[in-house]
Amino acid sequence: MAKCIQIGEAGVLRVMSELIFRGHHPYKPAVDDHGVDLMLSTGLRIQVKTATLITRQVRIQRKEGIVKVSKASYNLRLGSTQSGRVHAPINRKKAYSQECDYFVIFGVDESRFWIVPSFVMDNRTCLVLGPRPAATRQQVMELADQGLGLNTIADQLGMCPVSIWKRKRSDIQVGGFVRAVRMCEDRWDFLSAPPEVQLAANRTREQEIQQLEKMLATTVQK
Repeated sequence: MAKCIQIGEAGVLRVMSELIFRGHHPYKPAVDDHGVDLMLSTGLRIQVKTATLITRQVRIQRKEGIVKVSKASYNLRLGSTQSGRVHAPINRKKAYSQECDYFVIFGVDESRFWIVPSFVMDNRTCLVLGPRPAATRQQVMELADQGLGLNTIADQLGMCPVSIWKRKRSDIQVGGFVRAVRMCEDRWDFLSAPPEVQLAANRTREQEIQQLEKMLATTVQK
């Protein structure tokens, strides 16, 4: 069995365990041929995606020149993959909301979970999520208030200057797909939301964000 298949299967079992501890009754289909890894007794269909942190070297421009820093992220490939004429993988966009109700994304290294309504994932072919911040915005701002620059703060906190710059401006709302997924971290309460809140179809991306914000407002995080 390929290692990626083993990791994927382990992720499904890990999510099943989490669901059971949270009072749900998950069932595993005998055959996963319709994008459904788990089903709840309520009828909700769940697709599980498992990812591990991948570290790569990024070139950063600093005053002293270009330096290499390590950057880690969870990288997920979505959509069905087929071979082209040159045998290269091709990601096909899919309407996931027609196959399942929710995605549960499991970040292995930090034991993180994102419970994402399937309509958010529609027609997406990849997803990149960063690890937990090494430092909070408060820590960054305390150093910035001392008059320290981005590079100095980055060196002290073990982060890259770009991450420090983003952390200083974390109160600015970032739009788009990744923002929608980030809002879904640890939102297990979505799985107990009323059906009228779960359903969404044929929406623009901005309407999807608004629908997700409505879910956040009408459910109580446990």
